[in-house]
Amino acid sequence: MCSLLQNDEEYGFKLKILLPKLHDYTYNQNPERFGILNRIELESTGDKYTLPEMSSQHSAVSLSEPQMITLRLAKLMTNTESSFDNNLLRLVIPVTIDPDLSSFNYKSLKINDSVVVAGLVEIAVDNKQYHLFKYRNDDTKKNYLFIDSVEVNTLDEFITNTSAIITGLGFITGNLYLDRYYYQVVRYDEYKRVENILFEKKEESSITNKEIFDPYKFRVFLEQVQKLPKNVPVDLAMPYVAFSNLCNTIKTNATFARCCKLIVEGNETKHHLLRAAIYSIGIETISNLIYEFKQGKR
Repeated sequence: MCSLLQNDEEYGFKLKILLPKLHDYTYNQNPERFGILNRIELESTGDKYTLPEMSSQHSAVSLSEPQMITLRLAKLMTNTESSFDNNLLRLVIPVTIDPDLSSFNYKSLKINDSVVVAGLVEIAVDNKQYHLFKYRNDDTKKNYLFIDSVEVNTLDEFITNTSAIITGLGFITGNLYLDRYYYQVVRYDEYKRVENILFEKKEESSITNKEIFDPYKFRVFLEQVQKLPKNVPVDLAMPYVAFSNLCNTIKTNATFARCCKLIVEGNETKHHLLRAAIYSIGIETISNLIYEFKQGKR
């Protein structure tokens, strides 16, 4: 048996497997019999690749000889899961827009020779520190969103914690970045070197640009109506502690996390009545969660 791994611009990655013989029709009617949903490990000239269980989202089987199975992959990694554990990890998300991080307290960030003012957002999830920032490649005109671990993580906790950060970011900004995720192992001493990569195909992103609040527009509004309270801080952006608390709540409360995503999805609909119904469900559920939390603290 031999195989060919190809990059699929539309979907992600495509794997073609050539079989030495033509299998009977029972295999063609039920491709799962080929074991395509099981864990698959590939090796080529010293390089190792792993397809975790249920990595194949679509399959096609030819009736020619030699027989060919074509798989579209939702997950693919170099080496194995254990090679990611207890390392500094990075999540890279190609995005279609320039992400706006100005609603959060941030630090300036220097990448190569460029300095981004609204650059680095610090977050703590489950007592682990993370850096969220964006990058634009001026040569290719492509934008990326990055999340770096500041300390070593296991792969599972990094995936879980970064998912909470992306959901929290989507809830505040109205843009839930999904599509393609690339998890990377980076060297301790040189962030430019990537040792392992895990690719994961997500559902489509929700890009609505309907942020929950804009701290700068709100301040301008108060100044224009001459109702700016005294001692209002110059910076009204969401502070580090508040955003970290939001991400921790998303991680630990699945119902709240679903509500955050539901509200972002509500932003996408063009039907005002449906949008109002989605908002109502989300806000009512969050209100009930707050009520139950307050009752539990009495």
